Amino acid sequence: MKNIYKRLLTVTTILSSFATAQINLIDPAQDGGFELGNTPVANGWNVTNSASSWIVGVNAPVGFSGNNSAYVSSSPPNFVYTNNSVTHLYKDVFVPPTSTLEVLSFSVICVAESGWDYMRVYLTPTSVNPVGNTQLAASGTAPNGIIKLGPDYAGYSSWTPQGFNLPSGYAGNWVRIIFEFRSDGSVINSPPAIDNVKLVAHSCTNGGLPVPSASISSPSVCAGTNVALTASGGGPNYFWIGPNSFTSSVQNPVIANPSIASIGTYSVFSVDNNGCVNLISSAVNLVSVTQVTAEIVSTKSIACLGTSDTLHINTNTGNDFQWNNSITTQSNIVTVVNTAMPTVFTATVTDLMVGCSVSVSYTMSAVDATISVLGAWDCNNGQGG
Repeated sequence: MKNIYKRLLTVTTILSSFATAQINLIDPAQDGGFELGNTPVANGWNVTNSASSWIVGVNAPVGFSGNNSAYVSSSPPNFVYTNNSVTHLYKDVFVPPTSTLEVLSFSVICVAESGWDYMRVYLTPTSVNPVGNTQLAASGTAPNGIIKLGPDYAGYSSWTPQGFNLPSGYAGNWVRIIFEFRSDGSVINSPPAIDNVKLVAHSCTNGGLPVPSASISSPSVCAGTNVALTASGGGPNYFWIGPNSFTSSVQNPVIANPSIASIGTYSVFSVDNNGCVNLISSAVNLVSVTQVTAEIVSTKSIACLGTSDTLHINTNTGNDFQWNNSITTQSNIVTVVNTAMPTVFTATVTDLMVGCSVSVSYTMSAVDATISVLGAWDCNNGQGG
């Protein structure tokens, strides 16, 4: 009897480590309820501005949850619109690769004007950037298309719950959720307001997998220098997510040609051979990506032979200068000595704090003093160069 009990206990323990989890990708009590602050950005949402724009506030009709909701206003913080405009409220979310179903729900109130003023809901890849005063148009299929969910919202005079299963294809991808309001300004009713936005992923989980360790080749790099991410001690498979829509199922991926958009937190998860994930992850941070920019400027692009000119380097962050004529200052007084071919001046500009460099060049042509007139150039009379 004791052995049977032990076996049952072991089986129960194993089975309990596998589950279909409901993961809140947007939480209606936090970012989806606009309870993290008094602006869309404070709640992790972005807005395209127009004469009427989405805001976060307290002036929507009674019936929303918590302290705030998101609504359109042409006169913040009032719940009113009066203008011809198109405005968008949007948020990027990563859907776990093990997700088998995603459900988006929200509450909406939107009287507007049926056929003319209305709210629409779209799913797009993060490469689709909404533009103020420009409507989106549905096209393609998930996850790369512009997918419209539900009706044109108008005539909703009371808070109404809505819910949609997302089309298949978003697992392992980033998705941009967009609420768009369009108005022509001819008939003014109340604008849209939304609250309790929730995105749930139903995902297979395995809490018995080991939590991997994560490391990064360098937390601070120069732009264009690849960054290596390393995972160990987890598995048997791995999955990484990070900023700028970064994902990888490689154990030790490389962030190729990183930019400022690559800065942020990279998290790695263990995944079993059935595709189930341990939701406890490890993370590393890419703190800075330095890009040195520089330009050589001059008052002249053509100079009279034997005359001098001052070349100057404009730079965003460089503080060390190495010219090809051995000058080490930001400005370089040069003399043009060759008419047979243009003279090329080059410089390497370095930010000594982080060791990042860029090389730039400037080409100057010379006019021979024996040529008295060449267009606007008259070296004999001291004009031009």
